[in-house]
Amino acid sequence: MSSINAGCVSNITRVETWECDHNGHWNTRFYTRAFQYASETVALLGGNGNPGAATIGSRHIRFHRELLCGDPVLVRSAAIQGGRWDGAVVHWLESDGVLSATALDMPGRANRHLPQVPEEAAASALPRGLVHEAPLAQGAGPPAGARPWASCGPATATTRARSRSTSCSATSATRATTTT
Repeated sequence: MSSINAGCVSNITRVETWECDHNGHWNTRFYTRAFQYASETVALLGGNGNPGAATIGSRHIRFHRELLCGDPVLVRSAAIQGGRWDGAVVHWLESDGVLSATALDMPGRANRHLPQVPEEAAASALPRGLVHEAPLAQGAGPPAGARPWASCGPATATTRARSRSTSCSATSATRATTTT
């Protein structure tokens, strides 16, 4: 992965030791935090107050390489102009000139204050694999052959939650409990 020279610098930081896992890799939540700080910086370009978490409706993150303790971090941001992702904000996170992660914010807030890049320039940040719902800001339809998520077959709604050992039987089956 090479350096991205598009966009404006929206966040500068470094990987701190306490932000790393036992293998010395930067924890995922700090990549997310770097993108959030970049998003808030972009929103401030318009001269308004910091909207915090209201800067985006959805964020798609792709990881390209690991960052280690002490690595410098630079985030650049730009707005996508044209194509299916028109109006989205793309963030490129790099270290020592090498791309490490990307984020695609939809909808892109305050994107008119950012440098504009064509969709092809943001290819490293665009979703791949599964059909993704782009904002379709220009009224473009879904890609050819795309099916709505619900029509792709049976699905089961699941929930992950912590349970106490007293909530499970000896065979780990969940027991109904009542709290008073």
